[in-house]
Amino acid sequence: MLRRLVAFGLALPLLGALNAEAAQPWRTREKERSAWSLSFAETGRDGAPEVYAENFAGRPAPGPADWGAIEKLVAYCRDHKPGLEIRTASGAWGYSFWGAAYDVAYRVEAEPPASNLWLGAESVNAAVFPADALAFLAALPDQGTIEFRVTDAFGHAHGAGFRLHGVARVRRLIAAACGRRL
Repeated sequence: MLRRLVAFGLALPLLGALNAEAAQPWRTREKERSAWSLSFAETGRDGAPEVYAENFAGRPAPGPADWGAIEKLVAYCRDHKPGLEIRTASGAWGYSFWGAAYDVAYRVEAEPPASNLWLGAESVNAAVFPADALAFLAALPDQGTIEFRVTDAFGHAHGAGFRLHGVARVRRLIAAACGRRL
């Protein structure tokens, strides 16, 4: 009996080491998880399916005390229409000479930055992509990062970066919900 207890006591650390090695691939898969949080609904005006994909900023720049800091990037299909918007949770970006509109610059990986005017949402806490959101999503790589800088109506710049991992699934789901082909 004593020999079995001693053998069992010696085997426990070995089992722990094997268990740690077995957990290693799980950690690798954990890093590959999608950066997008998905939600689905059938609450469109005509009962159409809706898809929302939210991607939260790693850390707003210049910091968490930034009034109007970019919080998330949202891609969606609502009322059979795809859309893309950048949102803030801590304030509003205000109205400019053009109404609710903001200068948005974005940069994918090491590509040169692009800039254009994005319309504001009625709540003045979001900038809405003014062109075809599915085409924008289709142009993004499946891996990598995208950085945004929004200049609000007060002249303040707010920046944030987002991981793109999982964007291929997001664009497929949004295209299917909106009845469009990629």
